[in-house]
Amino acid sequence: SSGINAEWPLRPGEKETNAIYLKECKEGKSIGSGFATMLKDYNTKREEQEAQLHKIHRELGDATLNAAKLEKERNQLHNTLKGAKTAAGRTAASLRLLNESLKNSKQELFDQSEETARLKRENAELEFRIQQADEGHKLTVELLTGQIEEVRIHVTSVCSIHVTSVCIIHVT
Repeated sequence: SSGINAEWPLRPGEKETNAIYLKECKEGKSIGSGFATMLKDYNTKREEQEAQLHKIHRELGDATLNAAKLEKERNQLHNTLKGAKTAAGRTAASLRLLNESLKNSKQELFDQSEETARLKRENAELEFRIQQADEGHKLTVELLTGQIEEVRIHVTSVCSIHVTSVCIIHVT
Protein backbone atom coordinates (compact mmCIF):
# COMPACT_ATOMS: atom_id res chain seq x y z
CA SER A 1 0.00 0.00 0.00
CA SER A 2 3.02 2.23 -0.24
CA GLY A 3 2.42 2.41 -3.98
CA ILE A 4 5.90 1.12 -4.73
CA ASN A 5 6.45 -2.33 -6.08
CA ALA A 6 8.25 -4.32 -3.39
CA GLU A 7 9.82 -6.58 -6.03
CA TRP A 8 11.88 -3.85 -7.49
CA PRO A 9 15.26 -3.66 -6.02
CA LEU A 10 15.90 -0.40 -4.27
CA ARG A 11 19.14 1.38 -4.82
CA PRO A 12 21.18 2.60 -1.99
CA GLY A 13 19.34 5.58 -0.33
CA GLU A 14 16.09 5.01 -2.19
CA LYS A 15 14.54 3.47 0.83
CA GLU A 16 15.08 6.63 2.85
CA THR A 17 14.02 8.82 -0.09
CA ASN A 18 10.92 6.72 -0.54
CA ALA A 19 10.05 7.08 3.15
CA ILE A 20 10.55 10.85 2.92
CA TYR A 21 8.46 10.90 -0.23
CA LEU A 22 5.68 8.90 1.44
CA LYS A 23 5.80 11.18 4.46
CA GLU A 24 5.60 14.29 2.28
CA CYS A 25 2.76 12.72 0.29
CA LYS A 26 0.84 12.10 3.50
CA GLU A 27 1.51 15.65 4.67
CA GLY A 28 0.49 16.98 1.23
CA LYS A 29 -2.64 14.85 1.31
CA SER A 30 -3.43 16.21 4.79
CA ILE A 31 -2.74 19.78 3.61
CA GLY A 32 -4.85 19.18 0.49
CA SER A 33 -7.65 17.73 2.58
CA GLY A 34 -7.51 20.79 4.86
CA PHE A 35 -7.42 23.06 1.81
CA ALA A 36 -10.41 21.22 0.32
CA THR A 37 -12.29 21.67 3.62
CA MET A 38 -11.37 25.36 3.67
CA LEU A 39 -12.44 25.68 0.02
CA LYS A 40 -15.74 23.92 0.79
CA ASP A 41 -16.30 26.24 3.80
CA TYR A 42 -15.38 29.22 1.63
CA ASN A 43 -17.83 28.13 -1.08
CA THR A 44 -20.56 27.52 1.53
CA LYS A 45 -19.97 30.98 3.05
CA ARG A 46 -19.84 32.56 -0.41
CA GLU A 47 -23.16 30.92 -1.33
CA GLU A 48 -24.67 32.08 1.96
CA GLN A 49 -23.37 35.60 1.32
CA GLU A 50 -24.71 35.54 -2.25
CA ALA A 51 -28.09 34.39 -0.90
CA GLN A 52 -27.97 37.18 1.69
CA LEU A 53 -26.96 39.66 -1.03
CA HIS A 54 -29.86 38.46 -3.21
CA LYS A 55 -32.19 38.79 -0.19
CA ILE A 56 -30.85 42.29 0.50
CA HIS A 57 -31.41 43.24 -3.16
CA ARG A 58 -35.02 41.99 -2.90
CA GLU A 59 -35.50 43.88 0.38
CA LEU A 60 -33.94 46.97 -1.20
CA GLY A 61 -36.38 46.67 -4.11
CA ASP A 62 -39.28 46.26 -1.67
CA ALA A 63 -38.00 49.20 0.36
CA THR A 64 -37.79 51.30 -2.81
CA LEU A 65 -41.39 50.39 -3.67
CA ASN A 66 -42.46 51.15 -0.08
CA ALA A 67 -40.59 54.46 -0.22
CA ALA A 68 -42.46 55.36 -3.41
CA LYS A 69 -45.77 54.38 -1.79
CA LEU A 70 -44.90 56.39 1.32
CA GLU A 71 -43.97 59.39 -0.82
CA LYS A 72 -47.31 59.11 -2.62
CA GLU A 73 -49.13 58.84 0.74
CA ARG A 74 -47.13 61.79 2.06
CA ASN A 75 -48.20 63.87 -0.94
CA GLN A 76 -51.81 62.79 -0.47
CA LEU A 77 -51.64 63.65 3.24
CA HIS A 78 -50.03 67.00 2.38
CA ASN A 79 -52.88 67.76 -0.05
CA THR A 80 -55.42 66.61 2.52
CA LEU A 81 -53.79 68.85 5.11
CA LYS A 82 -53.91 71.82 2.72
CA GLY A 83 -57.59 71.07 2.10
CA ALA A 84 -58.20 70.74 5.83
CA LYS A 85 -56.49 74.08 6.46
CA THR A 86 -58.66 75.71 3.80
CA ALA A 87 -61.76 74.08 5.27
CA ALA A 88 -60.63 75.13 8.75
CA GLY A 89 -60.35 78.72 7.52
CA ARG A 90 -63.85 78.50 6.12
CA THR A 91 -65.03 76.83 9.30
CA ALA A 92 -63.41 79.57 11.39
CA ALA A 93 -65.29 82.19 9.37
CA SER A 94 -68.49 80.19 9.76
CA LEU A 95 -67.82 79.88 13.48
CA ARG A 96 -67.33 83.65 13.75
CA LEU A 97 -70.68 84.20 12.01
CA LEU A 98 -72.30 81.54 14.17
CA ASN A 99 -70.81 83.14 17.29
CA GLU A 100 -72.18 86.55 16.26
CA SER A 101 -75.58 84.98 15.62
CA LEU A 102 -75.39 83.29 19.03
CA LYS A 103 -74.57 86.62 20.69
CA ASN A 104 -77.57 88.20 18.95
CA SER A 105 -79.78 85.28 20.01
CA LYS A 106 -78.54 85.63 23.59
CA GLN A 107 -79.36 89.35 23.53
CA GLU A 108 -82.82 88.61 22.14
CA LEU A 109 -83.33 85.96 24.82
CA PHE A 110 -82.16 88.41 27.49
CA ASP A 111 -84.55 91.04 26.14
CA GLN A 112 -87.36 88.48 26.10
CA SER A 113 -86.46 87.46 29.65
CA GLU A 114 -86.72 91.08 30.78
CA GLU A 115 -90.07 91.39 28.96
CA THR A 116 -91.23 88.14 30.58
CA ALA A 117 -90.19 89.41 34.02
CA ARG A 118 -92.06 92.70 33.40
CA LEU A 119 -95.16 90.82 32.28
CA LYS A 120 -94.95 88.55 35.32
CA ARG A 121 -94.76 91.60 37.60
CA GLU A 122 -97.76 93.18 35.85
CA ASN A 123 -99.64 89.88 36.06
CA ALA A 124 -98.91 89.62 39.78
CA GLU A 125 -100.08 93.20 40.26
CA LEU A 126 -103.28 92.50 38.30
CA GLU A 127 -103.88 89.32 40.30
CA PHE A 128 -103.45 91.36 43.51
CA ARG A 129 -105.93 93.98 42.25
CA ILE A 130 -108.39 91.24 41.22
CA GLN A 131 -108.04 89.65 44.66
CA GLN A 132 -108.61 93.02 46.35
CA ALA A 133 -111.59 93.69 44.06
CA ASP A 134 -112.92 90.21 44.82
CA GLU A 135 -112.57 90.85 48.57
CA GLY A 136 -114.17 94.30 48.09
CA HIS A 137 -116.97 92.68 46.11
CA LYS A 138 -117.48 90.14 48.90
CA LEU A 139 -117.66 92.96 51.45
CA THR A 140 -120.07 94.85 49.21
CA VAL A 141 -122.21 91.72 48.82
CA GLU A 142 -122.15 91.20 52.61
CA LEU A 143 -123.00 94.86 53.18
CA LEU A 144 -125.78 94.78 50.61
CA THR A 145 -127.04 91.48 52.00
CA GLY A 146 -127.10 93.10 55.45
CA GLN A 147 -128.89 96.17 54.07
CA ILE A 148 -131.34 93.98 52.18
CA GLU A 149 -132.00 92.06 55.38
CA GLU A 150 -132.51 95.33 57.23
CA VAL A 151 -134.87 96.54 54.46
CA ARG A 152 -136.74 93.22 54.56
CA ILE A 153 -137.04 93.47 58.32
CA HIS A 154 -138.13 97.08 57.98
CA VAL A 155 -140.61 96.23 55.24
CA THR A 156 -141.87 93.30 57.27
CA SER A 157 -142.30 95.51 60.24
CA VAL A 158 -143.91 98.28 58.18
CA CYS A 159 -146.19 95.74 56.56
CA SER A 160 -146.96 94.29 59.90
CA ILE A 161 -147.80 97.76 61.23
CA HIS A 162 -149.80 98.51 58.13
CA VAL A 163 -151.69 95.21 58.40
CA THR A 164 -152.30 95.92 62.03
CA SER A 165 -153.48 99.41 61.19
CA VAL A 166 -155.68 98.13 58.44
CA CYS A 167 -157.02 95.51 60.79
CA ILE A 168 -157.70 98.12 63.46
CA ILE A 169 -159.32 100.43 60.95
CA HIS A 170 -161.32 97.65 59.61
CA VAL A 171 -162.40 96.55 63.00
CA THR A 172 -163.44 100.02 64.03
